Amino acid sequence: MCGISSSETAVVLMFFHCGVPNLRIGVDAKNLCGSLSGISRYVLNMVQALACNGVEIMLFAPRNMTLAEFDHPNITLKADNFSGRLGGMFWSQFVLPERIRASDIDLFWGPAHRLPLFPLGVPCVLTIHDLVWKRYPETMSALGLQGEKLLMPRAIGKADRIVCMSKFTAADVALEFPDASSRCQTIYPGLTRPVEATHAATQKSKQPFMLFVGTNEPRKNLESLLRAYAELSPMQKQKCHLRIIGASGWKQGHLKELANQLDISRFVHWSGFVDDAELEQSYKAAKFLVLPSLFEGFGLPIIEAQKYATPVLTSNVSAMPEVAGRGALFADPHDYQTIRAAMARLIDEPLLRADLGRRARENSNRFAWQNAAIEFEMLCKNLLIEKGKNVESIAFLQNT
Repeated sequence: MCGISSSETAVVLMFFHCGVPNLRIGVDAKNLCGSLSGISRYVLNMVQALACNGVEIMLFAPRNMTLAEFDHPNITLKADNFSGRLGGMFWSQFVLPERIRASDIDLFWGPAHRLPLFPLGVPCVLTIHDLVWKRYPETMSALGLQGEKLLMPRAIGKADRIVCMSKFTAADVALEFPDASSRCQTIYPGLTRPVEATHAATQKSKQPFMLFVGTNEPRKNLESLLRAYAELSPMQKQKCHLRIIGASGWKQGHLKELANQLDISRFVHWSGFVDDAELEQSYKAAKFLVLPSLFEGFGLPIIEAQKYATPVLTSNVSAMPEVAGRGALFADPHDYQTIRAAMARLIDEPLLRADLGRRARENSNRFAWQNAAIEFEMLCKNLLIEKGKNVESIAFLQNT
């Protein structure tokens, strides 16, 4: 977990920590209390990378967690005993501020759009993943939408620094909240380490398939994906099934019935939530990843597939072209016929798949958790310098 990728990175880290006391960051860890989703994987990997770089992490959680990934001497857990959505909301706004004020931390990080409304007594960093609630409110549950409307603008206004997952998201935040523009910085996430596949996971990969990964919710555009798949020729469907990995979201209960109506049920495999070993094996074994989302602030499955030289078919909107680079074909998510045409090419043209796969692997090399952790730590230390804290200047690293 703590390996370094190159001698250059080792030199950067050596100078980065020389003579500088360990940075102490408090983290809102409520997203880590349930099953791992895109945001919780982001939090998990960033926390691991920061801890490996020598940052002291204090995780604040509404209830206890048992993730083995936090067995690290630089990671401390302070858990309360609040369960359920209402309990979590109460904890976030009334209990968490007290825990922060009573702790010996340099700053606090809200990694998922939220900061407590009450004063915390330390500088605050906020991560914004996307502005779905502004761009596609109809794809969100009523409760989720109201939570974003109420709490995200206040968090953006309160944050001393705002980490954005992509340049697209940073520009989107600046457009909606002009006063926040100078506080925004793009820090790309990284790639998870490959996990050794289990025998069961390998066995499930023998039928050729295209892969979708994501929570089954309206923003992921699964209905258009199914309609596009149904328009493929019988031979194309036989040559490449569709595997869908991801937990059930909301307003998607009709999808299996739609697959029945489209007469494609025998080709579509609903895997639900899978463990990391099976997920990694699926990325590796797929002919290509298909992610026709209506909107993404980043799109982690894109680069997770690309690290295995797996080509990607994704949407030509929001952050997806920025993230996928030259290792993908792009389609209009509002026109399932363009999705079908791109699918057909990737099924029928092995040379195209090979070329895109090579470009995909090259593109994935842009993303590393260790780099993300270094950039995040630089941001935090520069913020503390701005606040008059006694932190050694790290300006010489800016051009490293």
